[in-house]
Amino acid sequence: MTNRPGPNDNWKVDWKVYVGGEDRSSVMHPYLLSIGVSLKDGGSADTCRLSFNDGSGEIKLPEPGDSIEIVVKDRIIFSGTSDEPKFTLNKNGGSVLSMSGSGVDMTGPVKKPLSFHMDDASLGDVMRKAAELSGIRNMRIDPAYDKIRRDYWLVNRQSLMSLGDRFARELAGTFKFAGNEAVLAKRGTGLAPSGILMPTVLAEYGKNLISVDVTPVSLRRVFSSTKVIWFDQKTGQHREVEEQGEGDAGEVDAVNVSRLLAASEDQAREQASARNRESSQNRGSGRITIDLDPDAQPEGLCMLKGVRVGVDGSYRIGQVEHSGSPSSGSTTQLSVRQPQDGAGKDTRPTR
Repeated sequence: MTNRPGPNDNWKVDWKVYVGGEDRSSVMHPYLLSIGVSLKDGGSADTCRLSFNDGSGEIKLPEPGDSIEIVVKDRIIFSGTSDEPKFTLNKNGGSVLSMSGSGVDMTGPVKKPLSFHMDDASLGDVMRKAAELSGIRNMRIDPAYDKIRRDYWLVNRQSLMSLGDRFARELAGTFKFAGNEAVLAKRGTGLAPSGILMPTVLAEYGKNLISVDVTPVSLRRVFSSTKVIWFDQKTGQHREVEEQGEGDAGEVDAVNVSRLLAASEDQAREQASARNRESSQNRGSGRITIDLDPDAQPEGLCMLKGVRVGVDGSYRIGQVEHSGSPSSGSTTQLSVRQPQDGAGKDTRPTR
């Protein structure tokens, strides 16, 4: 087994780790092998992971449920609770103790089934009540979603986690936890629920760009418009609404017909508009890796510069992976979609 390591002087970026509100960075520093943070765009919680050289066996096992904050360049990039420890031992690699953290406290009541109903209320009213019953201090909701009103809402043995995921799928939005807060945001707008513009990160060839692997044009999952069927209670008949897609879907003739039956015309238009936004984001995809940038966030933009015509431009950020180790340095990997600002278009004349 590997003996206790000496001080590690090879970290190029200042990572700080707070556990239970205390700065434990200097204590961890001699043992830390790698650190990583995964920021998701909904569907699952943000996570973090830390690996330590445990050759001497003197590191105390982390307690599940402790609060964790990870800070890079004075920016908090992760806030959550410790999850589960993991220990590995092999003859060549020595002893490694790892700990993980999650943006959702799985020991809390967020997965508790809820049952209630509300009359003539907004989606924001429903989500705030569900958050209060689940012990979440702050429920942030996109203003467009907060205004959605219905005559009757039923929450039948659904947890806040499943309820948020349900509305996110229905409205093509993002639902996620961050510490003691929850967020239901509109996807593809570049705005936070507070209305503040999300940051744009630069990926420039010859400077901070490490690698690019993108498909700047893909029309496989793009539609010209979306149709949704809804039930008219006054006439007892099924009707349909059709919403036209984004302007740059003009070269596509296919119509996206939703399988979901809406309860009203307003709900049908909400679903059609959401599906069109989702279609617009599917015009391209890929991954971009840059030097560590704590400003990179899901739903923000990445400006790719200096690569080539048709690839340069802006891309919507999906998931973000921050990682660091003494051997490989610190990097940020972005999953991207929705090319714009020239990405996916080469208007030069053919030679």
